[in-house]
Amino acid sequence: MAKPYNAVLFDLDDTLIDFERSQEISLRKCYAKYFHHLVSWEAFRTHYGSINRSLWNLAEEGTIRTSTIADLRFQQIADLYRIPFIPEIVQFYEDQLILNSHWIEGAEEVLETLKRRSIPVAFITNGFTHMQRNKQKKLRLSRYSQIMVVSDECGVAKPHPLIFQTALDLLKSSASSTLMVGDSLTSDGQGAKNLNMPFCWFNPRRLPNPHDWEPDLVIHALKDCLSIF
Repeated sequence: MAKPYNAVLFDLDDTLIDFERSQEISLRKCYAKYFHHLVSWEAFRTHYGSINRSLWNLAEEGTIRTSTIADLRFQQIADLYRIPFIPEIVQFYEDQLILNSHWIEGAEEVLETLKRRSIPVAFITNGFTHMQRNKQKKLRLSRYSQIMVVSDECGVAKPHPLIFQTALDLLKSSASSTLMVGDSLTSDGQGAKNLNMPFCWFNPRRLPNPHDWEPDLVIHALKDCLSIF
């Protein structure tokens, strides 16, 4: 029987890489070093989360460049706490994120299996070039594919069609024969939908779908996508 898809596009953070875990560890270290005397941990985490989400939403809308978020989020935190912005905080936090990068459960197994089955894969990510490239090195993603398209380098963020088309061109694959796998309905799902690309929603928390469209596939464990191939 013919394979339904010839290639796979994977989102990175919270799909293959456990970003939620690395962010929690890194934020705690950042708080302990720079903010513990100002507010409680719970307040700091809430403030950071709200500011960070708002900035990434603006980036996905095309209102701001992703490259500006690294400084902006801590500038806004500094403004909120009425303290001077300290650039070294940005570097410290990013170093911690890289140091604490870990796989999502099952991610390596999925990539190893796809490699054995000769299914080409590529990685597509909204993020900062230096951060994502360093994660690429730490986790040795090049074992599975040399193709990684970063929003910073592409000039637009998911769900913009250009970042998806760039990855497809590098894969030498069409949208209709490539499966997009990601955890975000807005950036991964909508981006795939814009190109009529099949979308597999990685939804480990079994969240409800708030949109008026349905993903082509839904999985709750990453290894479940292997049954497709």
